[in-house]
Amino acid sequence: MRFKDVLERAKETDIHRPPRLKLNHYAQYFYQFYCLHHCFYKVLFSQRLFSQTFQQQHMDLMHSLVFADQPQFNKVKAAILLDCYFMTLLYGLGADTPNTKLMLRTLSQKVSIF
Repeated sequence: MRFKDVLERAKETDIHRPPRLKLNHYAQYFYQFYCLHHCFYKVLFSQRLFSQTFQQQHMDLMHSLVFADQPQFNKVKAAILLDCYFMTLLYGLGADTPNTKLMLRTLSQKVSIF
């Protein structure tokens, strides 16, 4: 399965409106995919961590998925939510054996303040 397929499946099942719920929804799909392929993505992310183009592509994708249908949103809050998503992803992939459930629980705890 490719990331594109996971993305489409996640879009098809997205019924959430609030950004924090949408973020958790997509994280369920994406974290699981990244964990299944953690050897590849651990290397890819470490090689491209400081590539602004690579980072911007991922930020734009998540922004379009989570905030696109929000008539108004707080840009600072949006940035913080996305920081929570990406830092949880990077930290989780850094484990010897990445754990999707732990990553999702961590993300949920972080975004619960919103």
